[in-house]
Amino acid sequence: MKRAKCSCCKQASLLKSKYSFSDEAWGLLKSWGEVTGESEQNLLCDGCYWELRDTLIDRTDELRTQSNSDSFVPKTKSA
Repeated sequence: MKRAKCSCCKQASLLKSKYSFSDEAWGLLKSWGEVTGESEQNLLCDGCYWELRDTLIDRTDELRTQSNSDSFVPKTKSA
């Protein structure tokens, strides 16, 4: 464990490891305004990881609805 600032909440925390989400998940979280680009794929504290994970889970119904419409285009990281 090391003490560092969470890239999401900026609070100094003991960070055990690097949590990761898929590029598609980060794109969705950014499009919803849940995270900024600087948070992407950086160290997250336990609280922020679980909060973002819960957000993705809670919004699955919205994703299903949007995926059936032509207007849904998930934002992904540019190559």
